[in-house]
Amino acid sequence: TGIKCNPTFEHCVIKVPELRKDQLGINSGFYPLFQNIFETFCNKNKIQYSEIYRCSVNLTFNINEGKKKSHIHKDHPYPHKLLLIYLNK
Repeated sequence: TGIKCNPTFEHCVIKVPELRKDQLGINSGFYPLFQNIFETFCNKNKIQYSEIYRCSVNLTFNINEGKKKSHIHKDHPYPHKLLLIYLNK
């Protein structure tokens, strides 16, 4: 197909429900930090939620010459909403 994927480093904070061994799926010692960031953002913006399906910290690199966007990514096959927080300038 000629499609190149961007290389990605990933740190999984909360596993997807399908891979969890317990209800929360916490997979990282950094969970409290990211939970605090998420809760602060939701409270400040009056966003309510019932469950976090996945939390991951990603670092990607654009190696697709001349392209400004990467391929479309979908986390789950069921209805969900997502929050992306970019930690850059």
